[in-house]
Amino acid sequence: MASSPCAAAAAPCAGQIAFLNHIMAVVDRRTADAVPGSILLRRYASLEIRTTRSYGNGAWTGRYVNGPRNYLELFGPGDSGDESPVGSLGVALGGDVPGVTAKINARLRRAGVQGETRTMHRTFAGRDVPWFSGVGIAHPLTPAHGPTIEAWTMEFQPEFFAAAEAQRPPSQGPRDAVSRRRYLANLYKDTPIADIRRVEIAVPEQAYHRNVRPLLRAAGFCLKETSTVASAKGGEAEVAIRFVAPGMTRLLRIDFALSRPVSGVEQERIGHSILRIGPGKTATWRFGMLP
Repeated sequence: MASSPCAAAAAPCAGQIAFLNHIMAVVDRRTADAVPGSILLRRYASLEIRTTRSYGNGAWTGRYVNGPRNYLELFGPGDSGDESPVGSLGVALGGDVPGVTAKINARLRRAGVQGETRTMHRTFAGRDVPWFSGVGIAHPLTPAHGPTIEAWTMEFQPEFFAAAEAQRPPSQGPRDAVSRRRYLANLYKDTPIADIRRVEIAVPEQAYHRNVRPLLRAAGFCLKETSTVASAKGGEAEVAIRFVAPGMTRLLRIDFALSRPVSGVEQERIGHSILRIGPGKTATWRFGMLP
């Protein structure tokens, strides 16, 4: 990939080799259960409700808003398959060419950070097929109780795309063989709500520095930090972090880019969240609204 357009921003900012793959969040039960029936999501988004089975990792049921290059993954309590409590977050970064996992792991080592690599598998008709490889922080900061925040990378595997059950389109060339676009091509239905362009999350400062910052930096995001907030800007999307007290981790807001402008403004309450579409090419989904 070419260097990030933000390469002149405040350091640290290296050549960007991984971008936003998806945001994962565990929301309250009322909000999670309201997502499938949302009128605006059904009208404007590529909304998918899916149970995924992974060899050695059980199964999980998520609510997905798919874009052409990244997506949002929402769970309700108990839906994630690993008992993650409400408020838990995941920031997944992805590259589009082979070798990203190894490069990011090398950058982590040079920064004195121990990474942990793994390969996830999907189960197709009783077969265990390599799905994606990735690297995360070897010893993330994990609270004894309450929501967690983790970050990792994803590099999709050729064996996954080769599996007929995966139902993915042919590659458009060497730089598309394991790309996020190819992975999402059959899931994004050319709806107005497209990629995530900004996500805002609330995270304890210590957890950010231990669990998230090293991977954002290794991926090549441009970081700006103060004592209260941090911002990681990439060539496609920004991850904005608000520092909060331990136990207060949660998703605050998602801003989507629209593939085409909409006239006027439409707004809908989805459980304890509010989705606003328009005006123009903007859409904002705010979470954590009280009843």
